[in-house]
Amino acid sequence: MDSRLPKLLFVVLAAYAAIHFSPYYAQLPDVVASHFDGRGTPNGWQTKPLFFGFFVGTLVLTVLIGFVLPAHYARRVDLIDQSSEQVLLARVGTARGNSGVAELVFCLVRLRALFGNDFCV
Repeated sequence: MDSRLPKLLFVVLAAYAAIHFSPYYAQLPDVVASHFDGRGTPNGWQTKPLFFGFFVGTLVLTVLIGFVLPAHYARRVDLIDQSSEQVLLARVGTARGNSGVAELVFCLVRLRALFGNDFCV
């Protein structure tokens, strides 16, 4: 699948929601119900700007978690020095003869690349 499709779909749906619900914003009261109990009775209230601020914040957090962070960590993994990986795997053993240890070491090298020097084994 084309990696641009989920991003495009997200942008189209967010734009559609903004366009579709923008006329209703003026019709809402200044204080809106923001939390409900198990029976559907409102038990939490927020001002209209705060309510929509949380909505926009949720969208921003979704973009960060869904699109920005995966792209950032994919770039960091590509920065691993391939020659040091090959030397490390050669010392541990071939993938067939000692696959468990080799895979463990390979995973540790990848984790170190993702989290940098803060990663402790």
